[in-house]
Amino acid sequence: MFILNTSIYILFFFLIIFRIINANNTNNPYKILNITNTYITNSELKQKYRKLARKYHPDKYKNSKNDNVDDINAKFLEITNAFEMLNNKERNADTIETLKLDLAYFFSGKNIKYTHNRKKKCVCEICKGTGVPEGSPPPRVCNVCRGRGHVRQSFAFGGATITMNGPCNHCGGTGYIGNYCRNCNGAGYLEKDLSYNIGIPTGTIGFKNIMVGEGDADINKRPGDYVFQVIPNHHPHFLIATENDNDLVYNVDVPLDYVINGFKLEIPNLSIDTNNNNNLLMDIPGTGDIQRGQVRLITVPNFTPIGSLIINAKVS
Repeated sequence: MFILNTSIYILFFFLIIFRIINANNTNNPYKILNITNTYITNSELKQKYRKLARKYHPDKYKNSKNDNVDDINAKFLEITNAFEMLNNKERNADTIETLKLDLAYFFSGKNIKYTHNRKKKCVCEICKGTGVPEGSPPPRVCNVCRGRGHVRQSFAFGGATITMNGPCNHCGGTGYIGNYCRNCNGAGYLEKDLSYNIGIPTGTIGFKNIMVGEGDADINKRPGDYVFQVIPNHHPHFLIATENDNDLVYNVDVPLDYVINGFKLEIPNLSIDTNNNNNLLMDIPGTGDIQRGQVRLITVPNFTPIGSLIINAKVS
């Protein structure tokens, strides 16, 4: 099992390029309210809102000759909508996505470039995440179809009785009775397509980024954070060295007589190119000062563009 040194995340954090396409349309009410911690309490949330509301309240500028009055009014509506999306709602769990890449990518000596697509669940701006129109009670499950939206219907045809599923007339096929938001169909959120361009510099083994407030929303739940990480996939032959993340480890069992007399060691190829099957063949000189169960340490410098290979040859 390979071990990732978590300190590498911090060391290279500011070297990572992590850009959101169409970032201004990500529907993040936390950013609108200048909130940097999604664990904020409802009392703290109200304090943030009141401070901004006083600054941008229309009454403050109704007699003003400022040409930006319309922009100020729009800002006030924006912060009010953002507040209503978060107010009195439980924080949803963080949205965590992990991308696993072949180990060879991290040791290729080249920058890793990757585009990650995601469907983000954004708070519905019409119902503010409640799933129902303002002032309406939540819809109840239809007692005829029991929430399925369809019922079994039977009719006679040519002397035979045919049974089939059809839409429930009682609830109109929705499965619920009562008002629900037509914008999000009662879900409390809408999905939006986002793309992330990721650039990881060579020599960086692993990547983790926390985007405050960019997690998924849910009905009556405000978004948590979005956590995106890139880690090396498990490799059948190589491990990442715990002492130096840029080195690889290869463990192999070798018979005692081979170790004493010398042997040829075939080292598997590490390459992004799946057609490259050129394994490395090494001549290992013999040694007499060793016993079964001991490990002979062999180092291959510059095995990859960023580091060495450490061979642990266990004597069997």
